[in-house]
Amino acid sequence: MKMNSIIVELGILGYEGTLFSIGNKKEAHFCIIKRGIIFRRWYVFHYEKAKMENVFVFNNEDEACRFFIEKLVGSKMYCLQ
Repeated sequence: MKMNSIIVELGILGYEGTLFSIGNKKEAHFCIIKRGIIFRRWYVFHYEKAKMENVFVFNNEDEACRFFIEKLVGSKMYCLQ
């Protein structure tokens, strides 16, 4: 899975884009970003008050994307109900 397919997956599950940010940090959002050119890392975290909180780092884009979706869907903070 690639980062650009996360929006499609979450759309199917009924999640709105206002809950998360893909590719950049956005205040009060659950985020996934990629850093590095040679040594790529994907970071999944909640961004609050200009700080990355609960940061998870991955060497593999597929794992990071799947984790991002699982965390977002499983979080009561981002629950649709």
